[in-house]
Amino acid sequence: MRDYLDMGHMRKVTDRQLQEEDSGMEGLYQYKVFYLPHHARPVIQDHLLNLLIRFRKYEVALVGDVEKMYRQVLHDVKDTLRLRILFRFSKEDPFGVYELLTVTYGLKPSSFLATRALQQLAVDEGVEGSPASVAVDKDFYVDDYIGGAASIIEATNLREDLTSLMVKGGFPIRKWCSNHPEVLAGVPEDQLGTSLTITFDLSPDEKVKTLGITWAPKVDQLRFIFNIENEEGEWTRRRILSAIARLFDPLGLISPVVVTAKIIMQQLALLHSVWDAPVPTQLEHKWVDFHRRLSKLTEFSIPRFAFVEDYVDVQLHCFADASDLAYGACL
Repeated sequence: MRDYLDMGHMRKVTDRQLQEEDSGMEGLYQYKVFYLPHHARPVIQDHLLNLLIRFRKYEVALVGDVEKMYRQVLHDVKDTLRLRILFRFSKEDPFGVYELLTVTYGLKPSSFLATRALQQLAVDEGVEGSPASVAVDKDFYVDDYIGGAASIIEATNLREDLTSLMVKGGFPIRKWCSNHPEVLAGVPEDQLGTSLTITFDLSPDEKVKTLGITWAPKVDQLRFIFNIENEEGEWTRRRILSAIARLFDPLGLISPVVVTAKIIMQQLALLHSVWDAPVPTQLEHKWVDFHRRLSKLTEFSIPRFAFVEDYVDVQLHCFADASDLAYGACL
């Protein structure tokens, strides 16, 4: 909150202004004010699956993060009256009335407002059809840029052009990372997405978490790291469902594992198992054995780049099958 205030992303409403509002003065204060009570859910932009599929098609991967994206977008002054909060910096201070001046985390329209401003930047300052403009319009997941290019030269040019374009809209990019360190040559160390030295000597064990999937840039592989819940305590239908929900796999790379868990959940549903009661012994043993082996997923990896170098032709092949328990498809 102090950072908000110091950077001019929030201002303190004066006692005089509050008194003028109470007195019903004309002008700016004829608008109704509103105090934000709590945080709601943000909105996403393009489908997560689309971004990750595109991410896998680039031979040279490139990711970055917009610094304080929401807070780079100012509201119209008449709208800040509806963005008030009561806040104090310590228990000893009286509560102050503040107005948030920038797009605020947690409000329902915030993701749209920031994204819309970002897309307008591509229209106002970009060159239609240029790689940087296309990247701004298509390759951002809220404040995360996830993209790349076919070669080191193209990726380097893209990074430089994208940086230049984004700065024009007040959207500085940081946390740059690539599977080819040459692409990051000249980037200040404090703008890199890993704890690298200026030599870009990537460690094989250094990982960058991208949209819930762990990406190891050095070996250019996608990996899965899960925090396996302590197995102590009774397993209930609700607790099992919660564990299954943490198997985040938008690309379907570990579908055989996830579907096994869902089949166990399916069997619990067919038994009309109570949500918060211990599950039947037979299914509990089946689940515990499955859950214990989830840690083996940390040994699994798959190349991020889904093609081969200098390919001539690309064919898509689709397979589908079903059983009494589940159905699935592979492309």
